[in-house]
Amino acid sequence: MSLIAIFDGTRFYASCAAVYQPELRERPVVVLSGKDGIIIAASRRATDLGIKKFGPIFEYKTIIEQNNVAVVDANFNLFGGLSRCMHTILERALPISHVYSIDECFADISGIPEPLQFMTDLRRQVYKETRLPIGAAASLNCTLAKVASWCAKKVPGYKGICVLDNIEQIDKVLDIMPVGELWGVGKASTTKLQAIGINTALQLKQMDLKKIQRDFGKPMVALIRELHGDKILSWRQLPEPKQQIFSSRSKRDRIHNAQDLQQAISFHIHEVCEKARKQQSNIKTIQYFCSTSTYDQYRHSASINITLDYPSNDTICFLKLLAEHMPQLLPNGAFIPIYKFGVGAISLTDARFEQADLFAPKHDERLMEALDGLNTKFGRRTMFLASQGTKLIGERFESKQLRNVLTRWSDIPIIHC
Repeated sequence: MSLIAIFDGTRFYASCAAVYQPELRERPVVVLSGKDGIIIAASRRATDLGIKKFGPIFEYKTIIEQNNVAVVDANFNLFGGLSRCMHTILERALPISHVYSIDECFADISGIPEPLQFMTDLRRQVYKETRLPIGAAASLNCTLAKVASWCAKKVPGYKGICVLDNIEQIDKVLDIMPVGELWGVGKASTTKLQAIGINTALQLKQMDLKKIQRDFGKPMVALIRELHGDKILSWRQLPEPKQQIFSSRSKRDRIHNAQDLQQAISFHIHEVCEKARKQQSNIKTIQYFCSTSTYDQYRHSASINITLDYPSNDTICFLKLLAEHMPQLLPNGAFIPIYKFGVGAISLTDARFEQADLFAPKHDERLMEALDGLNTKFGRRTMFLASQGTKLIGERFESKQLRNVLTRWSDIPIIHC
């Protein structure tokens, strides 16, 4: 029988944080994107307290202080090193495998006599060598392997490991699985499906393919065929480039002057342009926006869309545009404290196929390559343009730096004997 397996790190970043700091293993742990940032990972103890991923840290300040929650900064050098260790162990044991992300690995385990026992033993081996807990799941194709992975984590009794190898068993899981949890079904598609009465994965599987193709396109048809057990999708398929890129943030303590607002938006310009360069896209239309909270006494909301004659991914270009149009973002009269702000690349083009134009403005591609290269090698904010400012704007939260024995001499443990 053909079986596709997926192995993925359990709450990977939070688990990595405790590998070289055993004192964190019995405490709730949250990992931040930055000192004034967003929660990008939370241990099970932390989520049991009501802390959710991708929320701003200040929303949980009381919970964190009352429950001795450990708050740490993300260290992607550490996470990457532990990821390589995990994938090396998996590749050593798996006949055919593919690293899908920092914490996920697909594998073809067809022909292995006892797949459940095999995956159980492999999970133990990974934990023994790395102290990283992982989940394991397998089914007839990639999509159903993801379904099995959801089942292993969410359905009581499976305890992190699941094999779905017959249609009857698969349909029982699909009947309780929310449609939005399916691999490749985003928020917009979920809302559209729920509007026509499709709330579970099984209901989607039972839909007419012609109607689905007309309303949702071929990718959704391929997904439904996979739910029926066909092998359509491959883990080796490269993900499609994003059609839009956004970066934004909310500040509980608000931004109180125009200079800080410009610096804060400049930070998000860096983020958006870097992501565009990474997926080899140019930005055709960019949006700058800011607003007060719906609970503020005085309200203000503003956004500017700027369309370029010549698409670009040069950070300097968009920083200059922000400086020119900044007055349009500001409230008339006295400055009103700003709660939310950000940047969106709402129209992108493929940078690989841009037609050269004699009159197009010159952008220093080598400078951007150097900027990205240094920040990748030495960490975020190692180098940035001065308009971003040297201080973090908004509320601070006390967070600790993780020890990293892989790249920092001072963090290597000393053993006295």
